[in-house]
Amino acid sequence: MLALLCEAPAVAAAAHRSVVRSSRALIGIAAAVLLAGCNTVPSAPLAGADPADAAAPVSAVRSSAVTAGYLSLRPAVPASWRQQNERVTPRPNSER
Repeated sequence: MLALLCEAPAVAAAAHRSVVRSSRALIGIAAAVLLAGCNTVPSAPLAGADPADAAAPVSAVRSSAVTAGYLSLRPAVPASWRQQNERVTPRPNSER
């Protein structure tokens, strides 16, 4: 029984060392992968003309008024309910 009690801390220490080694390895691999992305330098722009070229063709500039499509929604005097009702009532069909 005493031998088992003496072995428990040794087993725990060995397990701890294993976890530390594996976590260090994972951190090292992750750092290598992240730093590998910093190593490459693109040789040319990936899309379109070179931005440093002043003679490069560009699309035309389009502009529109900020107030285009504006509709005033100021409060208005309410119409009578009868006029409102007649305006939205469907017209009778003479074929029926």
